Amino acid sequence: MRTQPMLLVVVTISAFLQVRLFDVWGVVSPPDLILVPLLLVGSPSRRGRVLAAALWGGFLVDLLTGRQLGVTSLALVAAVFVGVALRGEGGASWLRRMALIVTGVVVFDVVMRALSGLFLGGAADPGPQLLRLIVDVVGASAGALMGVRRRAGLERRISARA
Repeated sequence: MRTQPMLLVVVTISAFLQVRLFDVWGVVSPPDLILVPLLLVGSPSRRGRVLAAALWGGFLVDLLTGRQLGVTSLALVAAVFVGVALRGEGGASWLRRMALIVTGVVVFDVVMRALSGLFLGGAADPGPQLLRLIVDVVGASAGALMGVRRRAGLERRISARA
């Protein structure tokens, strides 16, 4: 019951950091502080909560950047939906987690490019997008490794009790 409000608070803070703080620091291609964590924690049992958080985070990013409202939300929801579907039930291996994160980031980029071309009349520069993809994958690999280790530790504790 407490996970949904906490997830929304984390997404809100991530949206403000991603849009405002990195803009002040002059980071050309900031990492996706909303997408990657949502892909890391997303699972079929949490699908509704994670999709709601993606919708909220997208609306916040659109409000803070002045984009057409709903463009980022649609891209985040599509990416998280695909990532959660790829993960499947149970514990996922590191390679499977990385595949779903890379797929989610690529889906996000493709949907954002399509919607930007459709609504905003222009496409983004591919250079910063490639740098963002690399930063997201490197950050996500660390998160995926921590998730796999945490899951293995939890399974060891459960088996020790039995």
